[in-house]
Amino acid sequence: MESIELIQKMSSADAADWILEKYGLNNQNYYEAFEFIKKKSWKRVDQIKLARFYLAKMPFASALPYEVFASFMALQPFLMVIRECKPLRLEDINLMLYHLIPVLRKMVKTQKDSEMVTKFLADISQGRSLS
Repeated sequence: MESIELIQKMSSADAADWILEKYGLNNQNYYEAFEFIKKKSWKRVDQIKLARFYLAKMPFASALPYEVFASFMALQPFLMVIRECKPLRLEDINLMLYHLIPVLRKMVKTQKDSEMVTKFLADISQGRSLS
């Protein structure tokens, strides 16, 4: 795929901008962005920029978007973006959690990670503000 080679040659910031421009959320094939996103090493600022943009469309019909971002983001910024972008409707939160919980379980590597995920899930289940 030519475009993957193209973004691999770009800086992290330029590649993020290119993906956001080419695969906007209103684009019918925006889902293709996840293929590009997982093929590059991203600076933290660009990780967060991409995650905020695409995770704003939560919930998803599969775990793929969560898995893509979880594959290169640290747990704390990943949870921060999920908190910012979480859906408002209970049905949407339930769908988000259905796909997100297994991803979060795989991300847990330490006791601190486990505590962060437990707190995150408790906050959601109690309906508290997640900010």
